Amino acid sequence: MIRKPWLLIASILGGQFVCVMVGVLWYAAWQETTWRNALRQHFLEYNVLLTAQHASKLSREFDLPADGPLSASQRAALQHYVESISLPKRSYICLIDETGQMVAHPRMRTAPQLARTRPGRWILRRAQGDEPLQDALAPAPEQAVSGSVAMPDGLHLVAARRVGRSRLVILSHQRAEALEPLAASIAGPVRRVGFGIAATLVILTGLITRIVMNRYESRLAVMNEQLERKVRERSQALLQTRDAVIFGLAKLADSRDHETGEHLERLQNLVCMLARQTRRSYPEIDEAWIERLRVASVLHDIGKVGVPDAVLLKRGPLSPDERRIMQRHAKIGADCLTAIGNRLGANDFLAMARDISWYHHERWDGDGYPHGLSGESIPLAARVVALADMYDAARSRRVYKQARSHAAVRQIIIENRGKHFDPAIVDAFLGVEQSFQRLSHTDRHDGPGPTAWPIANTKSTAARERATRETDPCDVGALTVLSGVPGLPKEEADGA
Repeated sequence: MIRKPWLLIASILGGQFVCVMVGVLWYAAWQETTWRNALRQHFLEYNVLLTAQHASKLSREFDLPADGPLSASQRAALQHYVESISLPKRSYICLIDETGQMVAHPRMRTAPQLARTRPGRWILRRAQGDEPLQDALAPAPEQAVSGSVAMPDGLHLVAARRVGRSRLVILSHQRAEALEPLAASIAGPVRRVGFGIAATLVILTGLITRIVMNRYESRLAVMNEQLERKVRERSQALLQTRDAVIFGLAKLADSRDHETGEHLERLQNLVCMLARQTRRSYPEIDEAWIERLRVASVLHDIGKVGVPDAVLLKRGPLSPDERRIMQRHAKIGADCLTAIGNRLGANDFLAMARDISWYHHERWDGDGYPHGLSGESIPLAARVVALADMYDAARSRRVYKQARSHAAVRQIIIENRGKHFDPAIVDAFLGVEQSFQRLSHTDRHDGPGPTAWPIANTKSTAARERATRETDPCDVGALTVLSGVPGLPKEEADGA
């Protein structure tokens, strides 16, 4: 998708307008130059005809001597003649003698110094070459010559010829700059028409470009939507495959612990409900975080695969060494997930799964294991899973124990608020406890269980430990909770 179509259209139109205007201006300049040259040639030809007409008229009306100087009366008559001629475009006629000196000029009365000028020495520029005017007339006195002459007041278009057989030469002048307005008036409409054409082309191009871009963007949007749908479908299939594999591995690990029913499925639902309620206290929780938690939570006890059956399935009391072996399952699971993360690279899901496996037996008051973390130093995901896992474990029926009632488990959780569990998560549990109870009702036989575990008041340490193992020999989460119940020394219970 084009992010800024208007910028693209503006660039196209701007480039087109510049190109068209450069072409228009070049064509107008070429036209103006062409017309200027054509007009100059035309006026040179006109000046040649003009000199021919006036030379013939002077020969008929004046008795001009073939040799010798002109009389004063003849000079006066000739001066009067050139003053009487009115020509357009600042043109005029003047006469010089065979030496090139001025004889008659329309402005000689007002500018007497013109009588001392020698136009015959002017350099005449023409196609045959540059040379003085007198020299240009010498080879063929009876023929006219024409060209341009650089004068103090600008460029003049000049034509010259001899007057009959006299010693006089008649010159017809036309200032070249007088033709510029005429040439500009011809080129002006070309520019205006060019501007109009350029504007029309720009507008039409803009409309066509917008239409084409709209069609392109519509088609591209459809293609992108189809592609995104395929990507979503494939991504969803990969995620479903990943989740299925993860769930299968988690079920395989739990199968060694003889947990029955749908513990992992319930745990996923419980952590989602609890996380959504906890979001009020922890804004960093969003739907993506909850989805990762849902999948990662089933891996909380994946480390049990590394605990020997002799310890994991033992029904009698555990020795101190056996308790330490049992507690290693948190590290085994975390190490496994860390190794996977190192191979795959940074991954939010694996990081969360590792945190849950590593820290879900930590306690809010710092009396948990394996690191003795406390408070918010325990990852949030592990704190959520710890409460949900303990609730489901306590509510689950086993071949060796009955399920605890919701009220009994609720009381245990409340008593461990700020001890075993994060107070905010306990508060969130109380907000959704009815949903917890409805979800855990299936495959349960709720009974009027006590508000604390029955082993809490057992006299001897060995008896308490035996009662714990007989109550739930594999329930590590329940054993951890017990350490926060009044009356049970935590050093006896943390062996799980």
